[in-house]
Amino acid sequence: MKKKILCAVFLAALIIPTISWLFLRPALSSENREKREYAAFPELSVSNYTNIAPEFEKWFNDRLPYKNQMTALNAEIKKQTKLESNWMDYIGGLGVIFGKDGWLFYNGNTGESTINDFICNNLYSEAVLEELAAGYQALSDQYKAQGIDFILFIPTNKEQVYPELMPDDLVPQGKVSRTDQLVAYLKEHTDVTVIYAKDALIEAKAEGYPLFNKYDSHWNTVGAFVGSQLICEELTGEKSELSDVTVFYNDAVPEPRDLADVYGLGDEYRENGSWDVYEPEKADLTGGFTTEGASAEAEFMQFESTAEDKREILIIKDSFVFNMIGTMARCFAKLTMISDSKMAKEYVEKYHPSVVILEIVERQFYRAEHQWEELLEK
Repeated sequence: MKKKILCAVFLAALIIPTISWLFLRPALSSENREKREYAAFPELSVSNYTNIAPEFEKWFNDRLPYKNQMTALNAEIKKQTKLESNWMDYIGGLGVIFGKDGWLFYNGNTGESTINDFICNNLYSEAVLEELAAGYQALSDQYKAQGIDFILFIPTNKEQVYPELMPDDLVPQGKVSRTDQLVAYLKEHTDVTVIYAKDALIEAKAEGYPLFNKYDSHWNTVGAFVGSQLICEELTGEKSELSDVTVFYNDAVPEPRDLADVYGLGDEYRENGSWDVYEPEKADLTGGFTTEGASAEAEFMQFESTAEDKREILIIKDSFVFNMIGTMARCFAKLTMISDSKMAKEYVEKYHPSVVILEIVERQFYRAEHQWEELLEK
């Protein structure tokens, strides 16, 4: 009888959530809150028969009944017990790290190795460094032959600027990350212009400026201002300091944060506003266009301003450029931002911008390993 009861409970645990989910799903949250695409349903074919089972498992796990609700419950337990993330969270692929003082950090996976970047255990081999150096030199030479300046611009992972807020059991194994390694190698072995924002952000943080949002993986407008000014200084010889502008907290509209949404706590972990920068003497925007409104993920974004520098700047981007728009568009009269390499390549051939900036945030260095090749003329 005990065995029968145990079997019945086990089967109920498997069946009841799935069946009840069919009826309750319309009334509950089931959207994808993770910063990645869910696994696709496997191809049901003879040629793919060996992959059907593992691919189906990935597909099903991404769509588990009550996934968002269980994730939120786990987060609430951690919050109530004041527990930080532990190693099981990191290797388990949970998208959020609970740091100190309630700070959230992104636990990147599927190529975005934020933890490995932080603990410095994913350094490049000499062969890979040589390949990347040759690739970016060829890309820079390609643009130079067309009279176009090229910059590789790297925003910094949040935890590199705020390491003291990371859980204590995440201890760096070295002082040089793979980003430090690649930047130093490119500067020593190529003439590619490389801008890595880490040192400037750490200096601004030491002066007391808020640079990243507490519950978000991206830098805020203040951090983006610091990074953007490094580009302006490289191209114009001049830059504005944070002490030259007005830094203020705009509490007009509460904003959701991506890391809070990933953990299902978007309503509770919602900041009342956002930090902003006001530059009274800078140019005004006169026009703007995006394919998806003001979405940071828009494939194509373009802005015009009354800036004295009439050069067109093309930024091949990820989501970190969104908070850079205000500063960059006021430094240059025309600012174009494109996320797709093929689209960017076609744009360069047709419109011939003055400067091409390849922006790759540190956590997305899997892009750095191949995007140079996508942009090269065959």
